[in-house]
Amino acid sequence: MERTFDDTIIITNFKDNCITGFNHNGKFYDLSIEKNDADTLGSIYVGLLKDSVKNISAAFVEYMPGKKGYLAIKDNQKFIKFNNKNPKLCEGDYVLVQITKDRQKTKDAVVSTEIEIPGRYLVLTYGKPLVAI
Repeated sequence: MERTFDDTIIITNFKDNCITGFNHNGKFYDLSIEKNDADTLGSIYVGLLKDSVKNISAAFVEYMPGKKGYLAIKDNQKFIKFNNKNPKLCEGDYVLVQITKDRQKTKDAVVSTEIEIPGRYLVLTYGKPLVAI
């Protein structure tokens, strides 16, 4: 059986660059190449859930080696996990996160599992059940 890709968003890393594109009916559109030189606002990472703090319903996610971000679990109920041991978030899980607030002096960056990918005509969201203009 032949596998077809009607509409596919492709996101990959190659030589410290983030490459994104859109495939529609076998044709590739909107190629974007960005340098992965820093952890900037809006950057998307696969992070490792490191420290879970139950009394404040939060966790710290290591999104780059040596760099952690604060994740408020109660505000991030929808998430994309890469190891499906348990339907809930647990320490040791790999999860897709986006930086929503930069690091400030002694505080870590704030990350979210509600991913937003801006485009020319729309913003593709995951975890937000709405359509807005």
